[in-house]
Amino acid sequence: MLSSLLLAAALAAGGPPEYLVLVEPGADEAYLPAAEALAALHGGRVVKFNADETEALLAMLREHAPRHVAFVLPPERIDVELAHRVLEIATRVDEDPFVDFEYGFITGRDGAAAGRFVERIAQAWKREYGRRAAFFGSWEGPVVPTVEGNGGAAAALGLEMIARLIGVRESDEARAATARKALADFAGRDLLLFFSHGYPDRMVACFEGTSLREWNVDLGGAILINCSCYNGAPGRWWEIGPGGAYIDRGVTRPEDSVALAILDSGVAGYFGGIDPWHGPLANQVFLLLVDDGLSLGEAAKRMHDRLALAFAPERIDYPPMSERRFTGEGRNNRLGNGAGMILYGDPALSPFRSASAKLMIASTQPPDGGSMRCSIELKPIIRGAMNAADAMLPQARLMDYYSVTTADVMKELKMEIHRTFPLPQGWEEVANVEIESLAAGGRDVSAGAPQWAVEQTHDGRVLHVRVPIDAPIFGSTWLMWIAQHGLSAELIVTRRE
Repeated sequence: MLSSLLLAAALAAGGPPEYLVLVEPGADEAYLPAAEALAALHGGRVVKFNADETEALLAMLREHAPRHVAFVLPPERIDVELAHRVLEIATRVDEDPFVDFEYGFITGRDGAAAGRFVERIAQAWKREYGRRAAFFGSWEGPVVPTVEGNGGAAAALGLEMIARLIGVRESDEARAATARKALADFAGRDLLLFFSHGYPDRMVACFEGTSLREWNVDLGGAILINCSCYNGAPGRWWEIGPGGAYIDRGVTRPEDSVALAILDSGVAGYFGGIDPWHGPLANQVFLLLVDDGLSLGEAAKRMHDRLALAFAPERIDYPPMSERRFTGEGRNNRLGNGAGMILYGDPALSPFRSASAKLMIASTQPPDGGSMRCSIELKPIIRGAMNAADAMLPQARLMDYYSVTTADVMKELKMEIHRTFPLPQGWEEVANVEIESLAAGGRDVSAGAPQWAVEQTHDGRVLHVRVPIDAPIFGSTWLMWIAQHGLSAELIVTRRE
């Protein structure tokens, strides 16, 4: 409890921090300089803490309510159990079910590497990020497509996009050569999206952690999103075993870790899989950054806030890994995937805010008595044909990832739109949200009852609204129609008196 007492005393002395850096300094306090450098960047405060003291940490956060929190730890301390614990704490600072502060993690294979990561973050604040993007991943089809220039989704987003795909049927030598050349081509790119299967020590069919280090890859300043399972897990990890039980595979050696090799490569921010994590979720993070222009922490928070709606009416809660069971592609698995993401980087960094495309816009009109009109406009999210490498982006923008309940993905996976609206002053509670109209390209779109909840934020009360589109992703023409024509929704929000 000593660290908790010191923490409370330090905070009381200086008032509530806007930016709080919590550090487990490790042996010889090797990670303390990185924490101090990040705090200095933001005029924040550094406090030593113990990640196992969850109740003390929650009590401190409830008392002082920081806007941003960075957790600085040695890599062996970072695993999915810690990610779950921090997420659960972050949703319990106040009474609503949503995440109450933006947060990220800072680490490195040693203290010096963590310090270099913070130096790159500081440089990123001075960098003018543009629209230079790249997709990279494995391709399981018999013919690997060639994609260059601006594809359908990339053009709508205003991206200068290149794609490098690796055929899984190629020889080990050919795949390694393609991967090495592709990573070299990514030098100077602003935003990277990686996709494949994965383990802590390899991105399947693409590279191993050891190879990434040996190739001296330079991804200086890029923001990287990687959907590959476990590629963001630098410490202990658990694999699905016989009967669905999770098997403790121990701590990955630092020299084998993909996560640590990626942080060594020069990135300024990294979204990876601390657990099994799927492509649609990674694609949604990509869009939250480059389309909505959110900060890294805001994008992570938006993903976790959507997860909170999937858990409703319960709160986000995960059992210990020893008690979890894999039971197929249904609801439990997808709720697990929703917390499979970890952000390494500065949660306050907003690389694409000034260059965001803003294809989906939420707006409100001044309230009229006890009601208010809210609008959602989705502009067309493709131009022309959907290229093989970026077709997943329009799909992800509209996908209700949590609509699969029994594992029949092809039949159950449906569409949705999820936006937030600031509530006027004095609107403490909302009584109802109704859909007045929902249309795409002159055609009415069928929708289910909207799901909504109110969140208390640092900037006031916010209304989350999720509109379930009553059409499946697969087996209908609605996805392509909406992608080509856009979508508009008019909502009527009624205040609770």
